[in-house]
Amino acid sequence: MPSGAAAAQIAPQGAKKAAFRPDIQGLRMVAVLAVIVDHLFHWPSGGFVGVDVFFVISGFLITGLLLREHDRTGTISFRGFYVRRVKRILPAATTVVIATIAVSYLVFSQVRAETTLWDGIWATFFAANWHFALQGTDYFNVDFAISPLQHYWSLSVEEQFYLVWPWLMLLILWLVGRRRSLNPRFAHRAIGVAMLLITAASFVWAMWDTANNPTWAYFSTFTRAWELGLGALIAITASWYSRLPSMMRPVLGWLGLIGIFASFFVIDDANGGFPAPWAALPVVATALVIVGGTGGEQRFLWPLMNPVSSWFGDISYSLYVWHFPVIIIGAALLPEGLTYYLVSIGAILGLSAASYYLIENPVREWGVAPRKQRAPRGQRALTSTGLAGLLTVGVVCISLAAVALIPRTSSALVGEYQPPLVGANAPADEEQPAGAAAILTDEVRVAASASSWPELSPSVDQLDSSWSPEWKTDGCLDVTPDKETRCTYGSGQAGVAVLLGDSVSVSWMPGIRAVLEPAGYAIHVLTYGQCPAAVVDVSGRGKDAGFAAECRAHNEWALQRIAELRPNLVIASNAANTLERIQVSDETVDRAGVYQSAFEGTLRAASSSGARVVVLPPNPRGKGLVDCYTALSSPSDCVTDPPSQYTNTAAAMLAAAQAASATYIDNLSWFCASGRCPAFVASIPVTVDGTHLTAPYAAHLQPVLQDALLPPSAG
Repeated sequence: MPSGAAAAQIAPQGAKKAAFRPDIQGLRMVAVLAVIVDHLFHWPSGGFVGVDVFFVISGFLITGLLLREHDRTGTISFRGFYVRRVKRILPAATTVVIATIAVSYLVFSQVRAETTLWDGIWATFFAANWHFALQGTDYFNVDFAISPLQHYWSLSVEEQFYLVWPWLMLLILWLVGRRRSLNPRFAHRAIGVAMLLITAASFVWAMWDTANNPTWAYFSTFTRAWELGLGALIAITASWYSRLPSMMRPVLGWLGLIGIFASFFVIDDANGGFPAPWAALPVVATALVIVGGTGGEQRFLWPLMNPVSSWFGDISYSLYVWHFPVIIIGAALLPEGLTYYLVSIGAILGLSAASYYLIENPVREWGVAPRKQRAPRGQRALTSTGLAGLLTVGVVCISLAAVALIPRTSSALVGEYQPPLVGANAPADEEQPAGAAAILTDEVRVAASASSWPELSPSVDQLDSSWSPEWKTDGCLDVTPDKETRCTYGSGQAGVAVLLGDSVSVSWMPGIRAVLEPAGYAIHVLTYGQCPAAVVDVSGRGKDAGFAAECRAHNEWALQRIAELRPNLVIASNAANTLERIQVSDETVDRAGVYQSAFEGTLRAASSSGARVVVLPPNPRGKGLVDCYTALSSPSDCVTDPPSQYTNTAAAMLAAAQAASATYIDNLSWFCASGRCPAFVASIPVTVDGTHLTAPYAAHLQPVLQDALLPPSAG
């Protein structure tokens, strides 16, 4: 979110005064509201490109400010420039960071609060974008708890850009200034050429990085510089636009505005190609609006040029920094619905307005009054309103921080957990399975209706150490030929088993090993992250464009190994989101049909080796405890329904298993009862992150896996 200087007209060279730009204030309104609506309602699909609109605006305004200063004084005051940036950025941004961290310690689990603390530290030093890129954060991935400070990545991109660009401008101006015989306009041309080269290089890099490292591309300053650069180029060439016919200005403005709105609906995170080339649509559209109002009066652009749009534009920075913490923290406290939306909107508007009038605006205007109105040096102070606002916010933040530092234990969240009702004591409205399945079904039912938290084991703060050890400790997720030996478990005295699939598959391993190793099996793990147990082209989040071929090659190798090993048992599984990641020629193609056919082919190939083939559907994706377990939550806040992606994938797996005469394990009752799927069962967290089983729960499934993998009839 840009935080540039007040919107101003870049006047042609020689003009005496810059004029207020209401169209730019209106653009800020459009951009920030698009971002907020997208984050709150997840609609429209491309609302997140509001940030790209802001980048262009910021590049235009800041570059114009620096050029005007140099034209007026013959130099650029870096002290003045960075003091203005600090006054503009830090007060509101720091207030939000402190408040968010403090509230996180009150609301979130300890581990998530500590993560937010570190996110805040990175954000404070304008390095949030690199922090999230290093973490491998996928901006569009909701499998993990989202940081309430993730939106600070865009502020970091801006400030990093402005750590370099003013110095480069001054260097060029100094070099040109040494040649006194040159026309002063040559300096502007030299700066323009430099920025044109930077912009072109950044866009080319963005194209490459988006295809090969999409997560890094999203957060990188190098892949975003071209967006700020285009705005800078408009400022550098501002004198050209004074020649525009007056009737062309509203045409450019409306074309640009239509392009921006179109980008909100045309661009979708699922389509890839972002930030390049797709960000070019909102970026170029924003440039058209700015050009239309540069060097002359813009008229008839009423959606942007009205008092309401100007007011939202005024508070757009405060709206941006406050909105995301409110949305994320609010989601941890309130169930999604009308109340949550109304409370979130009210809190965003209230906090943003208070921040603007009590903090942002008074601090920005501090010390900028005409000289004759200023108090003597050393006696200047904030306005009484601004000082009161700062003191109020400071007291609130200190109070929240003090409360956050009070040691908390989980006992305050724990109530009496009633043991499950088994067999004849269970409700009579459901068909009762026998043996181990009956016990597990009742455990799931009791957990789904629990009104208080048990002592979870592992605790929420220990979840990050409860991944499948075969994955996290042994490194047996992406299994290649050189890893196969160390990713084989068990003696092999009684038989050989093979596990196919992705990270969801390897998450079953603690339970699978608990069944097969005592029975004398050798278990060959042949999994690969995000690669389903089917020879089909899929995209991978955070993967490059070549992942589909990489995945296909792995599956072909795995099937070759099955033919060579001639195992007794093959277990096939994969994630529930597999269908939506299948690459198709157009959206009319039935992804479920493509997957079903490919999965059937895998099962038939495995069966041809003489193995008994078992299809193990994934667990339904639910809420991660790190996300939904809070100081104010109850178990019901973490209960979910089986999502459609699970039911669609499971149905395709069942059809493929039936066609290939494989054994399909209907395991929904291991996770859900009466359509309700709890986040813990028998005091054990079910998943680490909402998707992948915890090692303790996978091991807890040993009795039902025993019946599924080694039934008496299988010998």
